[in-house]
Amino acid sequence: MVFLLTFLVQANTFAAFRSPEFLVFFALVILTAFFPLHYRNHTLTVFQWISLAVFIHYGFAFELLVTQLAVLAALMASGLKKKALYRVPLNSVIFMITSVSAATVFFLTGGQVGASFSLYEHGLAFFFYTAMFLISNHVCIYLARRYLFQIKKQHFLKGLSMELAAAGVFLPLVVVLIVLFDEVGIWAVVLSGIVFIGISIVLKVYNQSERMNHLLKEVTEFGYELNSSMSIDELMGKVRERLDYFLDWDQLYLYRVQDNQLSMMYMDQQSSAPVPIHLRTGDDFSRKVIDSKQMAIADERQQWMLTGKKFSPDLESILAIPLIHQKETKSVITIASKHEKAFRPHQVMIVEIIANMLSVAISNVQNYEKTKQESHHCPLTHLYNFRYFEEQLKKELDRIEEGETISLILLDLDHFKGINDTYGHQSGNDVLCEVANRLESVVPMHATVARYGGEEFVVLLPNCKEQVAYDVGLLIQQSLKTRSISVVNDLLDEGESIDIAVTASIGVASSDPLDEDEGVVDAISLIRRADRAMYNGAKQRGRDRVASFSDVEKIKNAATT
Repeated sequence: MVFLLTFLVQANTFAAFRSPEFLVFFALVILTAFFPLHYRNHTLTVFQWISLAVFIHYGFAFELLVTQLAVLAALMASGLKKKALYRVPLNSVIFMITSVSAATVFFLTGGQVGASFSLYEHGLAFFFYTAMFLISNHVCIYLARRYLFQIKKQHFLKGLSMELAAAGVFLPLVVVLIVLFDEVGIWAVVLSGIVFIGISIVLKVYNQSERMNHLLKEVTEFGYELNSSMSIDELMGKVRERLDYFLDWDQLYLYRVQDNQLSMMYMDQQSSAPVPIHLRTGDDFSRKVIDSKQMAIADERQQWMLTGKKFSPDLESILAIPLIHQKETKSVITIASKHEKAFRPHQVMIVEIIANMLSVAISNVQNYEKTKQESHHCPLTHLYNFRYFEEQLKKELDRIEEGETISLILLDLDHFKGINDTYGHQSGNDVLCEVANRLESVVPMHATVARYGGEEFVVLLPNCKEQVAYDVGLLIQQSLKTRSISVVNDLLDEGESIDIAVTASIGVASSDPLDEDEGVVDAISLIRRADRAMYNGAKQRGRDRVASFSDVEKIKNAATT
């Protein structure tokens, strides 16, 4: 800095600043700074090649000053936010180190600047300057990312190879500019500047096109990933991963639309702050896209603050997209960012494509969940069916550890055929539904209640001894016999409502071996135990009873001795 201040107060410095040639050079450097090329995590700039010509003709101090101003212009062109102002001093230091390193190598290898420069005599120094500039710049960027931002995974060689490719295009132009400047003066800068800016614009457009094609290709492949999802959480987890790749977001919401109202299906955010309770029923910004069926975007807080329910006060940009399926808005995906103008047009277009895919994927997931629900549940009682119960029983037996016990409760409604014959089959269905409700209200939360078939129900109790299961059976018995069930007599024209008493024969069994010689009890054996307890211990002994398999076996053994 002291050097720069000393440099600026010199009289010949101001004279150089006033020269048309230098002003054209300076303008060209600043213009090219506004055309950075972005590829993946790498940013390529063009202005340093013009700065090289400034270095050759005007010296190190001029190059250093021009480069620093160009860095500031490039950062402004990239849409620098307040929270990213640290990039100004950081990039300034990086390019200062780069300029000093390159100039040092140039002079150490015998290079001279100004009128004394000769490409023939100082070509080697010119080459070393260029090489040192590229290498030192990338080393500084690598070290800053590695130790300041803790970014371990970097593509150093890939970034350097991209710079070398750019050097293959622009370095010959710089050589032509340096040679022509001595011959035609300012016109060499003007003509070369047109070429530099033209190539920069073409490369920028090509780069944007390539980036868009790359994103579109990945989004197309992403569609296949979405369709393989089996749940909303899995689906949205994949969406989050994709958004992380190309979008600066802080909060993500997925709302279900029903009766023109919103309810939250999924939420995610970069921080661990809790979701505001009022957002669980949606927000007005997202709600307005239901009827319009058009995307809504706000680039800053003032554009959405007037809506009723507000987002977090630290948010700025909001993007809400309706998910339309069969011409109806079924869901809304809302993405929020803490940065102003966070969503660029090409990013919004990609998100819209993802939203269209997401709409179909959500429908597929919901159809899958509905099919799974129907395949695992009894359509009448809404309890689990025998298929699901059998799968769960086998899983519990497979993971059972030594010393643990699994118990079953099997119950059969007493005289159920008489209910159907006396009051009609619909009344019988009503009884089954009420019994299912009472079972779910009585059994422990970790238990699995299923309809075994007909008027039989089963309760699976993991890690539960037979005596505890027997006590649960008694609770079930009491819940049935102490309260009658109201049904409508469908066999009468009047459809008279009547209260009927319902009881059950209940059998209890566990997986504990009865003696040391007995092996591991499998699923079929455990069901048979509960069935024998229910039939031999309860049905045959007068019904409306609870019987355990161990008690039935004791009575049997006592009778045979």
